[in-house]
Amino acid sequence: MDRKIAGHRIALGSLDIASIGAGGGSIARVDAGGILHVGPESAGAAPGPACYGQGGAEPTVTDANLVLGYLDPANFLGGARRLDESLAARAVDRIAAGLGIDRLAAARGIHRVINTNMAEGVRLESVRRGVDPRADVCNIVGDRERRVHPARAEIAMPDDAERSAGWEIVATRGTRGYGEPLPSHAHSVDRIRAAISDLRLASHRERKPRHRTAAEG
Repeated sequence: MDRKIAGHRIALGSLDIASIGAGGGSIARVDAGGILHVGPESAGAAPGPACYGQGGAEPTVTDANLVLGYLDPANFLGGARRLDESLAARAVDRIAAGLGIDRLAAARGIHRVINTNMAEGVRLESVRRGVDPRADVCNIVGDRERRVHPARAEIAMPDDAERSAGWEIVATRGTRGYGEPLPSHAHSVDRIRAAISDLRLASHRERKPRHRTAAEG
């Protein structure tokens, strides 16, 4: 597949990942026209959502999910952190005031908007490749936050979904690429062959097992 970054083609091994910008830290806001938006601005992990109690005050998707009862405040991150429901409610109330609705309606609005953002992101990244996401793929939920935002499609939710990203990093086989720039005036067959030979030698040298010394035990 043809890869591009900022419009420039790249000739490196890569994964085709599309970032939608729709995580639990996505910030909700009401614009001057009274329209609700969620993301792509994010509270991140620090200070994080208001309910983290780390000084964040912006209403986020996690705050809305807590208000809606989709998250257990006493069992977040396996009980490692307790979420503050009062801080989440206070943050969501800002959205409610901006829209002239009650707290639960505001939280439901945040939830629906982020779901739409996720679904639209999946649709664009699949349909533009000629793939029908309703029939041709199985969507796999890859972290805790996405488990409360399943689209109306076939969903696979592993019990340990929140650990899947970390496991992918551990299980992925590492690779190393080798390259050597060639000036435009040096593109002869012999020069290219010599460069390839040099790169192969460099690769073989790095793949050889390193002999342990007495000091290393």
